[in-house]
Amino acid sequence: MACGFGVSINGFYASLLSIAPSYTGVLSSIHMVLGFLGMLATPQLVSVFRVYGTLEEWRTIFYIIASCVLVTGIFFCIFAEAEVQPWAKFDGSEKNSHNLLNEKESFNDLESWNVKEKTGVPS
Repeated sequence: MACGFGVSINGFYASLLSIAPSYTGVLSSIHMVLGFLGMLATPQLVSVFRVYGTLEEWRTIFYIIASCVLVTGIFFCIFAEAEVQPWAKFDGSEKNSHNLLNEKESFNDLESWNVKEKTGVPS
């Protein structure tokens, strides 16, 4: 189960980067919140099924968790895409709000930074 879990998690993180490179941070944060909710639910699940700590109770818990991992893994394999989604694309007609520089400025433009070229002659 641990081997399958490791493979599925790595594929999930790689697809986050593939489907929306501009929103990877936001999507990762949402994923982490949902993952923490799952981590909070697991002890509750165990407390419902484990009363005496017998092997049969732990076997039931293992089968429930393994089936959840298997079902979600199959769902991911069937419906996952590795293409940039339409909502994550920027077309050239809109002004890119992620650009921190004005249209007049660029990193290569020395005048906008008030930098004079060094000629090697002290002024």
